[in-house]
Amino acid sequence: MLIKRPSEIALGFLLGIALFVLMASIFSGQTDAPQNQAQKEPANSDQLKQPPSNYGAMAYDWTIEAQKMVAAYLDNTANYCTTERTEKKEKWSQDFICSIKITDVVISIFSVLLVFVTVGLVGVGWIQARRMRVTARQQLRAYMFVDNITMGNVTTPLVWEVVPGYVPTGAEITHTAFGPAVRMVIKNTGQTPAHYVINWGDMVLREFPLKGKLLNSQRSLFITKTSIPANGISTKGLIMPKPLLADEVGDLKRGTKAIYVFGYIKYRDAFGRRRRTRYRLMHGNMSGGIGITTELTICDAGNDAR
Repeated sequence: MLIKRPSEIALGFLLGIALFVLMASIFSGQTDAPQNQAQKEPANSDQLKQPPSNYGAMAYDWTIEAQKMVAAYLDNTANYCTTERTEKKEKWSQDFICSIKITDVVISIFSVLLVFVTVGLVGVGWIQARRMRVTARQQLRAYMFVDNITMGNVTTPLVWEVVPGYVPTGAEITHTAFGPAVRMVIKNTGQTPAHYVINWGDMVLREFPLKGKLLNSQRSLFITKTSIPANGISTKGLIMPKPLLADEVGDLKRGTKAIYVFGYIKYRDAFGRRRRTRYRLMHGNMSGGIGITTELTICDAGNDAR
């Protein structure tokens, strides 16, 4: 008489439980023999009660027990599947469990694993694509910075402050009606154009080192909007409305005051993101001789970009 194939799913669970019990017993050092084996062994046998000498013997003993459990399960399953059921509910359950094949179980397991692997691959691909997009934008976007800046029309150096044959640099007084003037060049160092570029700036004479915040002079400054191509430049001029007083020039030479040039550059990159660069520089005796040098020094604060 042919025996119907038992539930392979339940068999798989049983084998997994048996393997788990086997590994747990190996690592936990469990050495107690099964109860049915203890009944077959002599009660007064001290040698048989000793734990196995190594892990290999323990694994072998538990493998034998697992085989016995599987054999008993197969026998019970065979009896269950060959027994006729009269009630519809029990008959449906019997047909459903006993008609499952090992191939169905294997296909189901691999299908579940394939789903998890596919979901993982999709997630990794999405993360990589996002990172590549961010990296590409960072490499291609526009970057606006102050590329060059000079200071002039500060004061005319005294005769004893320069050597014979001194050639004026432009820091001396050239326009008596105005104060110090700045010429600034900003540059797009990125690989794509910068749109709606606004360069706002101001300059003030303040104490050195600076205490507190820099506030604009509330003058009506000419602000323009323009686009700057990759590696393109734009110029801007700033000027103080009044010449410096003698005491103010003396403070610059003594290093107690400095002329601060500060402002920001606002623009949009090629991807539509709004960007901003803040700058702050100063002109004083830390830059060189007053009325001789045209250079400015970057301040330790007020410079950032995003």
